Amino acid sequence: MEKQNKSSTFAEKCRIMKKIYNICLISAVLAFILGTDTFQAQAKQKVKYKLVFHDEFNLPDGSQPDSTIWSRDKRYPGGAYIMWLSDSKDVAFIRNHKLVCRAIKNTNPADTAAMITGSVKTMGKFSFQYGKIEVRLRTRKHIGNFPAAWLLPEPPCQRAPYDGEIDIFEAIDDENISYHTAHNQWTAEGHRSNPQQQFKYNVDVSKWHVYGVEWDPWHIVWTVDGTIVGSYFKLKDEDAIKHRQWPYDRPFYIILNQCTGAGYWAKKPDIDFVYETEFDWVRVYQRK
Repeated sequence: MEKQNKSSTFAEKCRIMKKIYNICLISAVLAFILGTDTFQAQAKQKVKYKLVFHDEFNLPDGSQPDSTIWSRDKRYPGGAYIMWLSDSKDVAFIRNHKLVCRAIKNTNPADTAAMITGSVKTMGKFSFQYGKIEVRLRTRKHIGNFPAAWLLPEPPCQRAPYDGEIDIFEAIDDENISYHTAHNQWTAEGHRSNPQQQFKYNVDVSKWHVYGVEWDPWHIVWTVDGTIVGSYFKLKDEDAIKHRQWPYDRPFYIILNQCTGAGYWAKKPDIDFVYETEFDWVRVYQRK
């Protein structure tokens, strides 16, 4: 009888301990979730920014983007982004106070490109090193779609993407996903998970959203509508330094474009479709 009482008491203690453990575990998880949100909120409060560049595209319909800020990108040999670039006014223009970049069927018999695509850049006119950039945009989802808002380093450059590339936003095909990526020599040589190079976020890219990057000497952080979706950080080991894992301590300029896939990431385009991405505004901030 005494042994039964002891066994019963021991079992009861085990049940109580298990309940306490479960309560502690749940509390720890909740604390982590709330703590993460609190940390993000505190981080936003601590960093104070001032606006250093913006374009709201408030020009008459049919205008070209402000030439004191933007240049049209031209075609040269290379991959999907540049293979059909054109400075035609039909593929980059202002409409309803927004920059419209398009990819359309090429009707010029003297040009062998199947389509022509629009792109604008601030190279040589505006660049920045560290800070925050936000771009409000939407795109038409369709097989072969491949728009982007991104950053490249001011010349001189040795080799792309070894000199660094920060993709604020990319989308492909008809997916409801935005892609956010850091490129450099380290990632080009296969180091795509140490640290993680690319982040995906489930979002309807055909609706208006604000895509952002916050960038300092140690981190690149991507946001969608203010929500952090990923971060890339600077490594300190000798191998990473030797292979240029962090080429981001220099000024970068802005590119906004609509291109089409080449079949190896975004699919090949529908030549008869009008691909279009609208950019409502671009704003750059730096720390006060």
